[in-house]
Amino acid sequence: MSPPPSRPTFLQAAQVSALTSLCFLVIYNVCNWLTSLRPDVQTAAFGWERWIPVWDWMILPYWSLDAFFVVAPFLCSDRQELSLLKRRLVAANVIAGVCFLIIPLELAWTRPQVTGMWEPWFRAIQSMDAPHNLFPSLHIVLRTIMAVHYAQHSRGVMRSLLHVWFSLIGLSTLLTWQHHLVDVLGGFLLAAVVFHVAPKGDGRLNGNRRVGGYYLAATAVLLFACRLAPPWTLALAWPAAACGTAAAAYFGQGARVLQKTRGRLPRVTQWLMAPWLLGQETSWWWYRRQSPEYNKLTSHVWMGSLPDEKTAVELIEAGVTDMVDLTAEFDAPEAFLVQPGYRNFPVADLTAPTRQQLLTLAEHIERVRKEGIVFVFCKAGYSRTAAAIGAWLLQSGGTTEAAIRQMQEARPGMIIRPEVVRALHELEAYMTAPGRAPVLS
Repeated sequence: MSPPPSRPTFLQAAQVSALTSLCFLVIYNVCNWLTSLRPDVQTAAFGWERWIPVWDWMILPYWSLDAFFVVAPFLCSDRQELSLLKRRLVAANVIAGVCFLIIPLELAWTRPQVTGMWEPWFRAIQSMDAPHNLFPSLHIVLRTIMAVHYAQHSRGVMRSLLHVWFSLIGLSTLLTWQHHLVDVLGGFLLAAVVFHVAPKGDGRLNGNRRVGGYYLAATAVLLFACRLAPPWTLALAWPAAACGTAAAAYFGQGARVLQKTRGRLPRVTQWLMAPWLLGQETSWWWYRRQSPEYNKLTSHVWMGSLPDEKTAVELIEAGVTDMVDLTAEFDAPEAFLVQPGYRNFPVADLTAPTRQQLLTLAEHIERVRKEGIVFVFCKAGYSRTAAAIGAWLLQSGGTTEAAIRQMQEARPGMIIRPEVVRALHELEAYMTAPGRAPVLS
């Protein structure tokens, strides 16, 4: 049993607070300065936004975000949480900085002059916060990260009060004329991206840099399209956000980017990744017509593609007692979710499981197939399925070539990607290493 995570020291929290503050100051101000020199800065606002009033006292919640930002690291209960907060804050600033440089925007009209007790507050913010670098609103991104962080460390009345205050911070971006509505919506979009590209969990998973590079290139193209096509900035930013998030999965974050839990994708993931998920649905529809919905490798180990509800019911009626779902990008059929034998081992499409994942899958398949019929599936019933069943066959003492041949004979046309073949070869070498006892009898 691993020891409980240790609480960060005051010095460690102070270092993260200083580092993230410096990151914000450098990136934001450098981007602001560069934008001020450019002749191609555009605007993106609705005409009716001129009628939004200026509530001068809202500068107080606007400014208060700075205090929440500096204090946040000191609330972390363990070093993993501190590391996660640092990664999210750094990611927010870096991604926002890239957007500022690709999509330079400024206020569509001059900020009003404020008089009275709040005048120095406005003068101070405007002296360092020129009306550039509006989209996405970094204030909204940081406010959202802080809102989630402080909610985890508060209870009862205090949590309710903080919820109200963070809502005021969000509204203050409009009611102090620091941002337009498009910027605010873009800020919430980027916040969703940050929570996905910097998810909970340590260590890198197997990725696919070539595929990640394609998604990163698509993200860049879409961001440039945002710049060229106001007022479609936000509409084009949505698929850009989806592609950028997918790229993070293929550069080592893996399936946890999609945050599938108990066989379902969270609502926010479904919303954020909708353009990408539509492509996955189309791909699933295509592959299902290229091969049988399922095949029997043995009398107790079946394999196939992600079934629809009708096929899922047919499988259960045919005697399937356990289901191994390797998809990270789809909700499992409802008929499977209510079964006690359903298990989800999410692996990102076009990647291979890690060695530890393969060992876990092999042991699970061996255990449950002794008690009934196990159905192993992914989107197409090809590579990820082959990785899991191949690992099980290797545990029984076979070779990678023999396992692949057996699976392809049982499921004609089965495509097994090179990274999966490589992962199985590496697992075989690990299992046959001198002095290592076999896992299965």
